[in-house]
Order: sequence, then structure tokens, then C-alpha cells
Amino acid sequence: FNRSALEPGARFAGPCVVTEGQTTTVVTGGYNGRIDGFGHIVLERREEAQP
Repeated sequence: FNRSALEPGARFAGPCVVTEGQTTTVVTGGYNGRIDGFGHIVLERREEAQP
């Protein structure tokens, strides 16, 4: 994803890569990401489904 295109409220699931001019954020599988109201990237571990 291009970081500048992600607005507050945007959500994404790993595995993925978020790129910007000086930084790259690698989101591994098992994590979800979102852009909060301040424009920060917030990563949260997905809960595994219980059998």
C-alpha cells in the first residue's frame, strides 16, 4: 500500500507492505492494520479461530 493513500479509518490485513518516502512497514500474516484518527498506523494481532 502507498502510505499517503491511506486515510484515517482505512484497514488492511497482513501479509502486506506499507511504503512511504523514508520508511517501509512490513505487516506479517496474523496481523491487521488500520489508520487511526491521528493518521498513525496501528497493528493488532488477529485472534486465531478456536476449533
